[in-house]
Amino acid sequence: MWRYCHYYSIIFDGYVVLSLWLAKYCLSDYGLSIQTADLIASVFILPSDVIRALGGCLSY
Repeated sequence: MWRYCHYYSIIFDGYVVLSLWLAKYCLSDYGLSIQTADLIASVFILPSDVIRALGGCLSY
């Protein structure tokens, strides 16, 4: 159990870091506007959050 908790914490931390970094990456490397970069980050984040919530509901 502890091993799986550790794996989950590593993967979830990676997801959080990627979510925070994605808008800055789009701004600096692709030269997008801040609105477009935030939209791209939101398109990545929203489905992931919905899937995590659905998985939580199914775990009951």
